[in-house]
Amino acid sequence: MTKGIANLILKLKKEAVEEGFNLKWIEIKSDNIVILANEGKHKACFLSKGDIKGEIIGYEINVKKFLWAEEEGFTVEYMVEQMAEEVFQIIDLDEIIDHLK
Repeated sequence: MTKGIANLILKLKKEAVEEGFNLKWIEIKSDNIVILANEGKHKACFLSKGDIKGEIIGYEINVKKFLWAEEEGFTVEYMVEQMAEEVFQIIDLDEIIDHLK
């Protein structure tokens, strides 16, 4: 995990507490992403490094569509390559906590 993403997670954790929920996060090292979630609301986002050095990109995850696709047997790779616009949407980093609450 990059230092930039680690610092962003610390900031987001504090904001989540202020909004009344605990932010859960999981690092997926093989894909260089960090999944952020509010388990109580079944909402999730993920962070990824962008093409520009130090750039962080946030994506909201349509959890219902993701779970449906997974149940139908689609792989995450297929979802990313073929269903990305239905399952993942770029989100401004400042909007992550609002999306998760």
